[in-house]
Amino acid sequence: MRSLNLIFALAALGGCTSDQMASAIVKPGKYYIYNCDQIAATGRSQVSRERELKVLMDKAGQGPGGELAIALAYRNEYLMVQGNLRELEAAAVEKNCKMPWRTESERAVQ
Repeated sequence: MRSLNLIFALAALGGCTSDQMASAIVKPGKYYIYNCDQIAATGRSQVSRERELKVLMDKAGQGPGGELAIALAYRNEYLMVQGNLRELEAAAVEKNCKMPWRTESERAVQ
């Protein structure tokens, strides 16, 4: 966990975006060995967790010291979930799998 915090601190100082940090924490090809059913199930659970974390971050952001609470409690996991979703989508595209965790409008953009 300390190494993740160090990565985020260095990225913040270096001007990295959230997208770059999310990609940096998740191993490329992490879901390559998954089949389509496993990709779909994992995608649904990751989207669910992403929504939970977003609600928690929004709630924490309303109080005093909210940004600090978000950074300490939720930001790392939120970025990891986003990175996982990117890797799942890459694996789904490569294997020509459906992505049931994405809405129709999100699918149309791809």
